[in-house]
Amino acid sequence: TVAGQLFVQIQDPTLGDALLVTDGTTNGTRRLSIPPRPQSSYSVPVALGRELVLFRSKSGRPGIFATDGFAVRFVRDLPGTAVGGEPVRLGERIVFSIHGGLADRVELWSTDATASGTQQLLTFAAILGLKRWRDRVWFLARANSTTGPIELWSTDGTAANTAPFARLSTSPYGYSLVATRERLFALAMDTLLAFDGVSPSPVMIRSPIGWIERANARSVGERLVFEVKSGAIPGQSVLWSSDGTTSGTTPISSPYQRWSSSTGTTLIPIGARHALFITENAGTWITDGTASGTRFFWDRFVLDGEIPYYERSLNAANGLAWVSAYDPVFGQEPYVIDLDSSIEPLSRGCGGLDREAELFASLGPAPLGGLTVEGRSSAGGMALVFLSAPPLRPTPLPSAGRCVLDVDPNAHVVLIQTPLTSGRFARTWPLPADAALRGVQATLQAAIAPTDAPLGFDLSNGLLVNLWR
Repeated sequence: TVAGQLFVQIQDPTLGDALLVTDGTTNGTRRLSIPPRPQSSYSVPVALGRELVLFRSKSGRPGIFATDGFAVRFVRDLPGTAVGGEPVRLGERIVFSIHGGLADRVELWSTDATASGTQQLLTFAAILGLKRWRDRVWFLARANSTTGPIELWSTDGTAANTAPFARLSTSPYGYSLVATRERLFALAMDTLLAFDGVSPSPVMIRSPIGWIERANARSVGERLVFEVKSGAIPGQSVLWSSDGTTSGTTPISSPYQRWSSSTGTTLIPIGARHALFITENAGTWITDGTASGTRFFWDRFVLDGEIPYYERSLNAANGLAWVSAYDPVFGQEPYVIDLDSSIEPLSRGCGGLDREAELFASLGPAPLGGLTVEGRSSAGGMALVFLSAPPLRPTPLPSAGRCVLDVDPNAHVVLIQTPLTSGRFARTWPLPADAALRGVQATLQAAIAPTDAPLGFDLSNGLLVNLWR
């Protein structure tokens, strides 16, 4: 979704490669032809302001294109043969990698969706992944040789500020990156490395019982949740979670038989604080990252995603999750799961070049009540959090670049005005279990001031809050 429109990549019998674009109305639904995908490239589109940026091909060469849902504009072509991995948005830029541009080297690039703002940053022997965390894009790389040491690097989207952060211990199988709000985890098959973004020396946590399934690890709430495959019993696993400390890394499930021996246990996010996973012959389980919150959920097998390199997630809206589940009699069927309450992300933060203010929220169960709002920003000294009923669609702020206002500009209130301490703020309000609050929706967004952004402030991402049903 981009600025109130849903974009779906399709194969059209007449147009060929195309986008289905809709704002949820018949008159606002159309099909748009797009260039073909570059050979051997699997890069997914990225939302940047009110446009969708695509990596497609022109005259057989990979290139950058952008669309607002009505027309497709060509930005520029790229060297090499393919754009690799998943491009990552950071502020007003997108960071991505290109394969085959210089011998067999991998090039790191960034773009602001203009020809003049597209630049090569550095070249590497190998790049093992891109992950946005805080105000930088982090990645694992081998600088000079495909057999050289693995290092953790970060970039703000410029060549001058692309630099190594830490050298990782040697692993013959490589690493994967997963981020929670407070920690960046590098996972090897037998080790977790937890970084705080300040010290290049991580907390090192050894796997006590077997191999870590790196590809299926997830952040659930404030914890990393991952599967450890037993070395003693084939096909048996235990679910673990970690807060980035040795004492806070513990098993949260009893041993179970994996549903798929080849791909491991897939953790499927459901809302902001839970994930589902499937066990063999025991249906679907749910976890919130704790032992007490890991339990049997349903006798149906919930299915999610058919393409493994896409980000897996359930479709959630209005406090409900829409899933596909397998019934032993009727086969695959659609189901709806009541999330009780949920926090759904809307736009991304914007304002200053190559930085994003971030807003988080969480809801306690209805009997306890409680809305907690937290934020962080690398610029500014004061935060104003705005609240409104969800508007029909977001409001663009073109004078501020690619900023989008998610709260209603004509009917909002200032929920809090608070100074930032070390770039952060937090506030909690009690919410009584009152029937009048059930099913209420609200949109939250923060302005951080003063900054050097065009409007004098940065905007955080927007959040849609669904109170318990």
